[in-house]
Amino acid sequence: MTDPEVVAALLGAGVGVAGSLVVGIATWALAELSTNKRELRASRVALAREIIRNRGDQRLVAASLNEIPVVFSDDAELLRLYRQFLDGVRTDDALLDIVVRVSKVAKINANVTASDLKRFLSVEAKG
Repeated sequence: MTDPEVVAALLGAGVGVAGSLVVGIATWALAELSTNKRELRASRVALAREIIRNRGDQRLVAASLNEIPVVFSDDAELLRLYRQFLDGVRTDDALLDIVVRVSKVAKINANVTASDLKRFLSVEAKG
């Protein structure tokens, strides 16, 4: 091989290695992003279900609501409703607005309506 052929071979090998590195890093980054999105969605669904399940018990639902700023930090409307609730607008309708928005952002079920979420079962212990 002549000097130009050696240089061309080395350049080709270098480009091949660099290309492989770029593809490998891009594949890893996309897989990581996909995993993070799945984990975030799972966290959102879990918290939404917890809020829906506990909305009849103020103590339990309060603990769940406290997680909204962390799990749903990218939703300005939900954060507005949450802050409004914290600032004293603590009506059933205000809580319902939060429950509906949490359900929508978590993409739990597109067929669930506000009236579905407004009603819930409560079992009283017989004494």
